[in-house]
Amino acid sequence: MEYANQVALNKLFLLIIFTLSFAHHNTQIKVRNDDDDDDDPKVVEIKYFSLQPDTKGVITVNFDDLEGDTQLLPIKSKSLSDFDSIFTDFSVKNNTFTTIPLENFQDLKTSIALTAKEQKCTAVTQFFDKFNYGLYGYTVLALEQLDLAPSITALIKNGLTKITYTDVPQSKTEYYKDILFNEGCNTTDNIKYLTYGIRKSGVVDTECFPNNKIPTVTKQCTTNT
Repeated sequence: MEYANQVALNKLFLLIIFTLSFAHHNTQIKVRNDDDDDDDPKVVEIKYFSLQPDTKGVITVNFDDLEGDTQLLPIKSKSLSDFDSIFTDFSVKNNTFTTIPLENFQDLKTSIALTAKEQKCTAVTQFFDKFNYGLYGYTVLALEQLDLAPSITALIKNGLTKITYTDVPQSKTEYYKDILFNEGCNTTDNIKYLTYGIRKSGVVDTECFPNNKIPTVTKQCTTNT
């Protein structure tokens, strides 16, 4: 898919995401199984990784805290109704719902396609293709009124370096080995955990750390948010 078309899809997808993410805190969703006859709506839950890494970016997981044979990190959840509303002047009666101005939308830094150099960084390209690039950039604009192009390479640098497991039963040691994350453009395993980079240092503009290479060090910039 050409990047001009991908950017257009980013815009549409993110507007939908914003509608769901910043709706009124009493919003509920009906969750049904094929054999579920219950008409009561179920409360929306947000799932998240609960463990925090140490100062070196290492997360230590006790096997007993995992649920199921496919879970790599413990997951907790919170009800959407537990959060305060960010935007309170909207309701289901509104004809439209936008959290950022639509005027000159195509000129926003996040709306601009990746450069040829940025496209050579596989991790950045995959993150862009999965729409998360736009999600981060437009969210910063909505919450902080700051127009930036998110530095994915800085998030990789500030993210996880290793996941290690303890108290793993002998029968499971083959499946729960330490996971090492390389800080390179050609590795993509760590892009699933970039939220840890946000927790550590926030989202930074590419003017600070370009998306064509992983920075060797990251220092706070004036555009850091």
